[in-house]
Amino acid sequence: MDRAELKDKAKSLIKGKCWNIFLFIFLFFFVEAVIVGILNAIPVFKIDLPTHTETTVNINGNVFVNSSSTGPVSVGILGSVASFLLSGAISFAISRGLLKFVDKKKVPSVKEEAKDALSSEYYARALWATIRVEVFTFLWSLLFVIPGIIKAISYSQTMFILAENDKITAAEAQKKSMEIMDGHKWEYFVLQLSFIGWDILTGLTFGILGIYTLPYQLTANTLFYKKVSK
Repeated sequence: MDRAELKDKAKSLIKGKCWNIFLFIFLFFFVEAVIVGILNAIPVFKIDLPTHTETTVNINGNVFVNSSSTGPVSVGILGSVASFLLSGAISFAISRGLLKFVDKKKVPSVKEEAKDALSSEYYARALWATIRVEVFTFLWSLLFVIPGIIKAISYSQTMFILAENDKITAAEAQKKSMEIMDGHKWEYFVLQLSFIGWDILTGLTFGILGIYTLPYQLTANTLFYKKVSK
């Protein structure tokens, strides 16, 4: 697979549509952040922290005892739960939208992809696929970092497969990802490394360059999937 050719095609696809693709991706994470922020502000339970006592002695030999307590602290976990429940749907919606973009050269609709991702037909499968990939990757990571990275790359196409095949299960999509990535893991790894320079520049511009680099990289990843899936 010619990496330079793939990246050139990605550049060609996003030309004149970069902002639209960025907005399509960004809106999903923005809405998630708003929901999580609101729910995290709702206290679920309170924790009473212990009083902290500090004893000090000055140069005159006088002893001072300072006591402080932060009192009850409210803990909100609803945001974390919401983020977990939305993770699969967001990944599915973005993957499905990008697949349509590279196939039809048309900017995907946030409303349409969100509606599909949250539907009974796709939501549970997308969430279960996300859980499976994260759990399996974590378990392999326990054997050291390298096996975890290799397996993460093996599972990297799972959501694309799920988004492109309406009837496939999460387990089947994960297995299919491993099959199509057999012999292509190094190519995928190098493709991701080739964007490090762009990532650094994005950081130096406080994320502003991400308006270009995010659509560029995700479109390139989508084209990679289209290549290996054939």
